[in-house]
Parts: sequence; structure tokens; C-alpha cells
Amino acid sequence: MPDEKSPRTSYPYQIAVTVDNNGNFTYSPSTLHVQPGDTVEWQCPTPFTIMFKDDGTPIGNMTLYGQASGPGYATSPATVCAGASGHFHYAVAVWSPANNKVQLDSGCPDLICN
Repeated sequence: MPDEKSPRTSYPYQIAVTVDNNGNFTYSPSTLHVQPGDTVEWQCPTPFTIMFKDDGTPIGNMTLYGQASGPGYATSPATVCAGASGHFHYAVAVWSPANNKVQLDSGCPDLICN
């Protein structure tokens, strides 16, 4: 009898983005391991944009925008595409009301698709 594996359950994930008054970014989690079918939603207290870098995107969109959602902002849940594999780095731009500037982090966070 062949070894049959039950189908993997896809999971919803959230990534919380915050920026302090000095422009220091914090991500929770900073690196997220995902698989095709999982969904990822970014959340932030203020307006923000996510942009995947030159290494491509695992979710089919290169750019996502935070929309007003409850007490803050969130992207729509993005589904990891079938066949996505590797490390995908993205940049984050966040409007900071404390100093009325857009703060940019272009080098840190990533999604790892197994």
C-alpha cells in the first residue's frame, strides 16, 4: 500500500510592523517561513506600503498597501503562490505622524518559502 500523506493545512499569518520616533523598525516576526497556500497579512498602526525587491515575490504582487482596518492599517491577506520557493526580501515605507515623515526600511525583512 502506498504511503499517503494527508494534505497540508494552509495557515494565516500576520506580520506586525512598528516604527519608533527615531525611525527604528520592528517586525514581529522579522523572518517568516511560509508554504504555498498560506496567507500573509501585514499590519501597522499608521499608513504603510510593502514592496518586494528584485528577487521577486512569492505572492503574485510586488506591492501591497495598508488600508484602514480597525485601530490601524492592514494589507489584504496575500496567498503564497504554488511553486514559490526561496528567500524573498521586501522594503517597507511607513508614515510617521510623530515627525510627519515617511520612514523607509529597504534591507531587512523577508519571507522564506519552503
